[in-house]
Amino acid sequence: MKKQIRAVMAAAVMIIAVAMTMTTWAGTWKHDSTGWRHVNANGTYQNSGWWQDTNGKWYFFDDSGYMLTDTWADGYYLGSDGACVKNVSADDAFCKDIKSQYGDNTVVFSKKVKDCGSYYEAEVDVYNGNPDSEDPDEPCPHFSTKVRIRKSAEVHRISSYGQEKISLDEYAEGAALQHFRICDAGTGFAQDSEGYITEFTDEDAD
Repeated sequence: MKKQIRAVMAAAVMIIAVAMTMTTWAGTWKHDSTGWRHVNANGTYQNSGWWQDTNGKWYFFDDSGYMLTDTWADGYYLGSDGACVKNVSADDAFCKDIKSQYGDNTVVFSKKVKDCGSYYEAEVDVYNGNPDSEDPDEPCPHFSTKVRIRKSAEVHRISSYGQEKISLDEYAEGAALQHFRICDAGTGFAQDSEGYITEFTDEDAD
């Protein structure tokens, strides 16, 4: 009986050890009272940004080396297991589902736009509602990320003159796109299977 008890206790200890430490080819996962940390093969802790495990999933670590969970980082959602919900490349990261956090209430303002040949890549602020119509003492929740727009994209432009569907080239008035705004993500908005914007609406555009 004592041998059986010892065997059960040994098995329990082993299960706990496995649960608290997950080993990968790139290093070791360790858990403490604060959360999960990843120890690299050279003994250092992974921290400050994105990291890809051997399972192909991307994780985000804070400055203290702890994996973030159930939150947003750089415009991407991290699940309860810490893995990025969307497929993200640290060298080529852009938001492939811009409506995933705020739904049809999403409003996007561009900050910097770069011509990348067949598409534009833009640094943007994504808001929960239009910040221009909100109380300045209670700013809209928002995050910053990158998006990509196909040059073949269509724009639903709504102005004091009415509504019209135009090409992205017409929207940019025949020049390279310098700035844009997406003010109605409920209708007239689409991203293709690769996450590139192919259609959007700009309300009250002049």
